[in-house]
Amino acid sequence: GSYNRYKSLLEKIIAFDDDITFIDIDQEWLEKYRKFYKRLGNQDTTISGNIAGIKKFLGLAVRAGIKLKIDLKTIDVGSTKGNRTSLMPFELKICAKYYYGEFISESYRLILGYFLFSCMTGLRISDVQKLTRRNFIDNFITFVNEKTGIDQSIALNLNARRLIIYEPLLFEKKFADQHINDELKKIMRLLGINKNVTFHVGRHTFATSFLREKKKIEKLQLLLGHSDIKQ
Repeated sequence: GSYNRYKSLLEKIIAFDDDITFIDIDQEWLEKYRKFYKRLGNQDTTISGNIAGIKKFLGLAVRAGIKLKIDLKTIDVGSTKGNRTSLMPFELKICAKYYYGEFISESYRLILGYFLFSCMTGLRISDVQKLTRRNFIDNFITFVNEKTGIDQSIALNLNARRLIIYEPLLFEKKFADQHINDELKKIMRLLGINKNVTFHVGRHTFATSFLREKKKIEKLQLLLGHSDIKQ
């Protein structure tokens, strides 16, 4: 994931300025980069994430002995807080109706199935991608959290179990992360859900649904695998 992210960043830098060197990067260059991708329709958080990546590699360059024009402390990355969208209960029902419907392709059903599973469990895409049907024992799912390394066991409700039983290829046939996110956008447009939906929206949907039911935030922290409740 990190490799693909930085490869994409490098490609974007080359598309903007294919002759840039470390020593030529200054505040003016960074501001022009920001405006260039803003005009192309990139989200502010995406551009800020790019600037954060550039700043990281400028720091590595300094440690390697390369002299820079710019003081890294003066680089204001901006907000990198990602998509905080979540689906409302009626939107989840629309997605579920389509998942169980007759007129849906196999690939759309699988992708939507993985997304709905995240909405019901709060699991990240990295954890869902590692799961196989062997991780499902009785009414529980047991796995090692990809980000924290912590063993987790989550009870599955009736809707989550039905989701898995209905499609035998779920957790057997997988897709690349980017393909899932691209196809989710197409599915949401098809269903008339006018939101910027990525797989991570499933995690936000789980959290907001959990708190909407007035459940304790301390329990939500454990279910999401956060080490700090502030997250």
